[in-house]
Amino acid sequence: MVQPTQTRISADDYYTLHSYAEYEKHGISEYWIVDPLHETIEMWTLGEDEKFQRAGVYARTDTFTSPILKQDVAGATILGNPS
Repeated sequence: MVQPTQTRISADDYYTLHSYAEYEKHGISEYWIVDPLHETIEMWTLGEDEKFQRAGVYARTDTFTSPILKQDVAGATILGNPS
């Protein structure tokens, strides 16, 4: 699941406002928060305790591995080219 944002809020606030509990309850194993304003991608993965843990924060220039996609993802692919 990918969740775009328009404003920057802390992960704790996001958890409170949008509650990952529903995603955890339904077994969604990977969740991304895409922030085009700050050009970041936060990846959250479901841990062994069945709670989300932040796996990393990535920029446009980063490449990261998505466990669910089982492939590398370039930040520029998600965030697009700079304006």
